[in-house]
Amino acid sequence: MTGFGKSGSHGCFRMTNWDALRLGRMVKVGTPVTFSPAGR
Repeated sequence: MTGFGKSGSHGCFRMTNWDALRLGRMVKVGTPVTFSPAGR
C-alpha cells in the first residue's frame, strides 16, 4: 500500500495511528470533508 506516512492499513486514510490522532486534535467537529475516488 502507498499513502501518507510509513505504516499502512485497510482504512480510508492509510495514516499511522499517531498521525491520525494528531489530525483529530487539529480539526473541529463540523469541518467539511470531501471524499474523492481513489487516485485523485
